[in-house]
Amino acid sequence: MHINFTTEIGGGLYMPHASSIIINRHCKIGENCNISQNITMGVALRGESKGCPTIGDRVYIAPGAVIFGKIFVGDDAAVGANCVVNRDVPARGVCVGVPGKVISRNGSKGYVKNLLPSQ
Repeated sequence: MHINFTTEIGGGLYMPHASSIIINRHCKIGENCNISQNITMGVALRGESKGCPTIGDRVYIAPGAVIFGKIFVGDDAAVGANCVVNRDVPARGVCVGVPGKVISRNGSKGYVKNLLPSQ
């Protein structure tokens, strides 16, 4: 697992199987996100999406997902297993496939566990 101590991460991050997780230090992760094993969040070095991803609140990221480039994964979104995300995912979007495509707006409800209590 490689997550730099300078990475911006909101409270309530849940990693049930914290193995083979690589997160670039410039990524931003919102509150109450669930990140599964074997995922990569990384940088794109050229083009319109040069940069790192920003992940919203209550996002579920399934095993094997790869998310890269200066993109935004909206609040309550879900990223499917082995999905390759290189474009924005809207709030409550469910993104699957290679390359990732939004197939519904059912979001992450039911997948995000261990939420911090509301403030």
